Amino acid sequence: ATHISCGGNTSFGAQCPGDGAAVAAVAADGGTAGEDRDERLPRRKTSEVKGTGQAKRNVWPFSFGASPESSTRPVLPFMPVDLPATGSTFATACYDKELFLFSAGYWDHSCRIHHVSGSQCKVLQSLHRHHGLVQCVCVNREGTVLVTGSQDMTAALWRLHHDRSGLAAVHACTLYGHDDEVTALAISTGLDVVVSGSKDGTIVLHSVRTGTYERTIRPLGRHPVTLVAVAEANGHIVAYTAADGCLSLYTINGLPLAITEAGPNLNAVAISADARLLFTGGAYRTSDDDALVVRRLHDLSLIKRYQGAHCGVR
Repeated sequence: ATHISCGGNTSFGAQCPGDGAAVAAVAADGGTAGEDRDERLPRRKTSEVKGTGQAKRNVWPFSFGASPESSTRPVLPFMPVDLPATGSTFATACYDKELFLFSAGYWDHSCRIHHVSGSQCKVLQSLHRHHGLVQCVCVNREGTVLVTGSQDMTAALWRLHHDRSGLAAVHACTLYGHDDEVTALAISTGLDVVVSGSKDGTIVLHSVRTGTYERTIRPLGRHPVTLVAVAEANGHIVAYTAADGCLSLYTINGLPLAITEAGPNLNAVAISADARLLFTGGAYRTSDDDALVVRRLHDLSLIKRYQGAHCGVR
């Protein structure tokens, strides 16, 4: 029998089932070698070598990227990847008092739509379009467009349709323009713009209506962009780069307006509907950290700091 085991974390960043113990023992004929076989694992295929009456070496119906001669292979995790939960990892939309949650960070490179009812959270649809981990999502204010950003350096635009049967998403187009992972997203249908930030240190703008590329903004320092937000009232764009802990403000045409230091632990940024205030939320790790900070949008000047009671804002 060939034993399949895993120790601790896989390369996907999630905990393996079994937590380091042997997960299953699969017999050479594709059956089980005992009662402990994990039924989530597929059986190995066998076939006869023509004219010899002997069985070929068993082959798995999928590849883990390990050598076929290896007797130990990592087990594919059947759970979300351990992606840090921030304001970019989740999004919500409400239709006729029904709440829907959009989540990223799954091993199968999907984004999932959940229907939230009381304490229940039911998966309605898994969206597959990317070839890398989906690590950021956003929904427009009207709840008609969803955007997903991935490690495959692209963003995907989805049209949302809600009716009595629930909520469904249909892929509209794929957005290109980055040279590294897409790490942050914002959208405004009023301005007809999707704003995406990337590890390559750029901010790229696309049209919501047509998906066409519009322009690239290159912040000073070219640090990876962690969070972005766009003000629909005046077209101002806010970008946060965790590497230097700075907030930057730009016009929709890419003209820099202001920059200020905000610290290294921000998890979320949001702009008020009238485009007068900027709210930033962060991790509360020490007594010097602020869970919530309110600033004036036009110059990023400080208005008020609120310290968290040993908790943070995501």
